[in-house]
Amino acid sequence: MRKGIVSFVVLLMVAVIASGCSSTQTTEYPQKPIEIIVPWTAGGASDLTVRALAKGMEKELGQPVMVTNKEGAGGLTGAAYGVSAKPDGYTLVWIGGKNAAPDVYQSTYTYTAKDYQCVAQVSVGVRVLAVARDSKFQTLEEFVEYTKNTEVKYAHTGRGNGPHMAGVVLADTYGLRMTDVPYSSDAESLLALLRGDTEVAFMNLAAALPQEEAGEIRILAFLNREKVDSVAHIPSFNDTNYPIDTDVLVCNAICAPLNVPEKIVKTLEKAIEKAMQADEFKSTMGGLGVVTGYMNSAACTRSMADFIEKVGPIIQKVGIYK
Repeated sequence: MRKGIVSFVVLLMVAVIASGCSSTQTTEYPQKPIEIIVPWTAGGASDLTVRALAKGMEKELGQPVMVTNKEGAGGLTGAAYGVSAKPDGYTLVWIGGKNAAPDVYQSTYTYTAKDYQCVAQVSVGVRVLAVARDSKFQTLEEFVEYTKNTEVKYAHTGRGNGPHMAGVVLADTYGLRMTDVPYSSDAESLLALLRGDTEVAFMNLAAALPQEEAGEIRILAFLNREKVDSVAHIPSFNDTNYPIDTDVLVCNAICAPLNVPEKIVKTLEKAIEKAMQADEFKSTMGGLGVVTGYMNSAACTRSMADFIEKVGPIIQKVGIYK
């Protein structure tokens, strides 16, 4: 009888322990596919970067990481969808540029930077000033001197985004006569430049580099302070007679709705960092001309806040949305 009772107690304890293990396993993150929202069209630098990152994250997390494009309103449509999702770590969003803080750029908005949290920085935008191959401008100095007295049109990817801000800062710094012409993507800006609809274009390096290598366009200069390996033959603005404040550059980051548990954020941080260390990811980014730079959640949050603080006065000064 006593032996039977002991056996029953042992079995009961095993059942309890097994139940506890099962409960722990069911709450372990992630338990299902993760979705990353890219607020721009498929095939662009942001889209290709996130897709390459997602492949590496899948290996680290053991779950599919899907990429969904929700373009519109200069990156605001998809971002608004992403930041309003359930804060469970299964919906993430790519943030960078205008959609980091829509309230800074315009009077109507559906969210602010207080409605999301940074998970990790992945890359830093590299903006370039490009002209068609038959342009009369051979150097940045020639372009600036000409534009001090003669108005030119420049293409960009939407008011408030990085390429547009590059043009705004350059024109404001040196008193240039420049009229901006917004397009929905780097691809459209490039077509406008090649058709002669605009004299120059400010665009992302990832979109310009293949055309520069093919001889269709010339990149006169890029904005970043540091040399970029993929365009080592091209000067930075700060290497020329016309340096400009590059603090308007923003980090591109994987973000999540506010209040995602810290443990989940840490899991995602680690997965992103590991994915970025993979040779395949590095090779893909090098081919795209994307400059990567990992930052964890805390560092990325500070960087994003710094950008928002610096870009606000510029927006007010030039009155972009008046």
